[in-house]
Amino acid sequence: MELLGGANPLTTRGKAELVRTYQSETAVIDSAVLCYFTHFGMSLKELWQLIVPVTGFDYPHPRDLARLGERVSTLARLCNLREGFTRADDTLPKRALREALGDGPAKGQTVDLEPMLDEYYALMGWDHAGAPTPACLESLGLDTLLAAPEATA
Repeated sequence: MELLGGANPLTTRGKAELVRTYQSETAVIDSAVLCYFTHFGMSLKELWQLIVPVTGFDYPHPRDLARLGERVSTLARLCNLREGFTRADDTLPKRALREALGDGPAKGQTVDLEPMLDEYYALMGWDHAGAPTPACLESLGLDTLLAAPEATA
C-alpha cells in the first residue's frame, strides 16, 4: 500500500491493520494454490467467486475468506511458537530500527516497531508476547482442533 500511494510510509498509525489485511488475503491465495500475483489483479470478492464454486466450501460472504486467512496465519503462528519463535523474532533489520535515513523524504526517520507489533498482536487476538489467546483460538475454531485427544474423547 505504501508503494502504491495508499498509505503514508512515514507513520506507524494504521500499519498493523494493513499488514493484517494483506497477510490474511495472501494466506487465502497461498491456500488456494494460486500465484501470488493474483493479489494484484483480483479482489477478495473475486477470489471468493472463484473459490466457492471450485471447492464447494460454504463461505457465505467474501469476508469469510478473510477470516480463513486469519485462521491460517494464527495456525502458522502456533507452529512457530511451538518451535521457539518469540516476539523478539518479529523484527526488522537492525539498520531499519536504529540508523536514521540521511536524506530524502524520510530523512532522520527510523522504524518504531514496538507500537506496531502491539497493535498487530491486539488485532490478531494475540497476547503481548504474540501468542494467540484462548478467545482468539475459540473464535477461529482452533480451540477444539488443538485440544488434547483425551479432552475430546
